[in-house]
Amino acid sequence: MATKKAGIEVWGIPTCGTTRKAVKFLESKGIALEYKNLRETAVPKVLIREMLKSVVEVRRVFNTSGGSYKDGDWKNRIADMNHEQIIEALTADPMLIKRPVVRTPKGLVVGFDEQAISDLL
Repeated sequence: MATKKAGIEVWGIPTCGTTRKAVKFLESKGIALEYKNLRETAVPKVLIREMLKSVVEVRRVFNTSGGSYKDGDWKNRIADMNHEQIIEALTADPMLIKRPVVRTPKGLVVGFDEQAISDLL
């Protein structure tokens, strides 16, 4: 995966198919990107705050198909959490974060959405 220093960041994990799709899509457009592995790089709280602002429903920032989500019974826990508690949870276990997160100078997209990413380029 690309690791060039750029204004565009892709947060994900190498084994995630949608993360790979996002990287491939950006590279096919000739876009330089900085790849951030969620397992190796601490996720800044400011990024999580941006993610929460970018979605209508808080649940959309969670990787609802992942083991951490299912094992932690997050489906039932999220409704009773405020934003700070959610930020703490996602910081503590980045595998809860929906992937990829594509961050550009114009905004970010949580999950792979080719049109939404294109709109931010």
